[in-house]
Amino acid sequence: MVNLLQHASERIVLAALRRIARGRLRVSWPGGQEVFGGGNGHDADLTIHDRAFFARVATGGEIGLGDAYMDGLWSTTDLVALVRLMLANRHTVANLPKLVTALSRGLEHLAHRARDNSWRGSRRNIHEHYDLGNRFFELFLDPNLLYSCAIYDQPGDSLAAAQVNKLRTICDRLELGPADHVLEIGTGWGGFALFAATRYGCRVTTTTISEEQHAYATARIARSRDAKQLIEVRRDDYRDLTGRYNKIVSIEMFEAVGLRHYDEFFGACQRLLTDDGAMLMQTITVDDWRFADYMATPSWIAKRIFPGAELASVAEILASQARVTTLALHHAMEIGPHYAQTLHQWRERFHARLDDVRAQGFDERFIRMWDLYLGFCEAAFEERHCGDVQLMFTKPACRIRATRPASLAESHGLLLEPESLSGGYAPATTFERK
Repeated sequence: MVNLLQHASERIVLAALRRIARGRLRVSWPGGQEVFGGGNGHDADLTIHDRAFFARVATGGEIGLGDAYMDGLWSTTDLVALVRLMLANRHTVANLPKLVTALSRGLEHLAHRARDNSWRGSRRNIHEHYDLGNRFFELFLDPNLLYSCAIYDQPGDSLAAAQVNKLRTICDRLELGPADHVLEIGTGWGGFALFAATRYGCRVTTTTISEEQHAYATARIARSRDAKQLIEVRRDDYRDLTGRYNKIVSIEMFEAVGLRHYDEFFGACQRLLTDDGAMLMQTITVDDWRFADYMATPSWIAKRIFPGAELASVAEILASQARVTTLALHHAMEIGPHYAQTLHQWRERFHARLDDVRAQGFDERFIRMWDLYLGFCEAAFEERHCGDVQLMFTKPACRIRATRPASLAESHGLLLEPESLSGGYAPATTFERK
């Protein structure tokens, strides 16, 4: 029976690969090898180390493929090229026989729904990713620990400079100044709050439900002589926040909200934002034309990396905003292409510190999991399989200008250099391009 399943799975997977139309894929497995495709596109290779790979993919689809990589059943010399080729030919996986994958898809959907981002569920989901340990994230993020898409003013920009450029873009769009009180939903490790307070002089109330991030940001801000009087760090769910703020910022926290809770999120923003206020959110998106298919397809990243996470739909965001707020869309900017470069640099830095990853107690399966996560996401943004958008909304009495921030090359003194990875900010230095 096992042999029959293995042979049937092998036929199913190879038949799917034979439909590759863009690019060329060289595949080898115990007892066989074949070249698929041949048209214009990426060249990639796939080495299958165990024929159990075929049953994993035939019955599990994307999740089976990802788990097989974690378990060392396959490898490639260029993970990003392979994923780009697969995404360019995404119909190959979509065309796996539905009857074969129906059971696993159904079970994964039930598991995902159990990860709903309710008040209690959100805390559990956030804990599993962001509480891996601050020392782990220090290994591959920029010195200011910004875990979101950067904006590269020039191709040669460093990761640190590109992240500062992103922060400056957000602050300039909102025209932040000493008269503003900003609510940040999703603190991260305190990078935005420190930047906005020290460079623009505004008050910031920032909230996170990650215990590790809350502790880190609180200690980091307490060490900043200039910022500690301007910043309050809270550990509240967005649904529990009180007060009134004339600016709201949320940088790639919205993926942890989930479609079922859009109205709760924007309802909270409506309640918290003053009548003359403005809000800017940055979030990872899926094209609206395929959002329904995305929601119906179990995701390996949502299972293994970000439990309960869902990428956003701009159309659904605007629909929710219209249902429960008086906010109007003021400005939108797609920055997805910058995410491919951000992820490329994160992955390079992760690989450069693998010995330190192991020293923190993470095993080879974890390393392969994070390698696939970073590589898959880099490829996804390169192929425009997903995007990243900054959306700015305003209340009716807001009179903020529709201006484009100056380029980083035109500004000075905005690059923050921390005294150490666990210390506060040193005085600003002028960014000089290499």
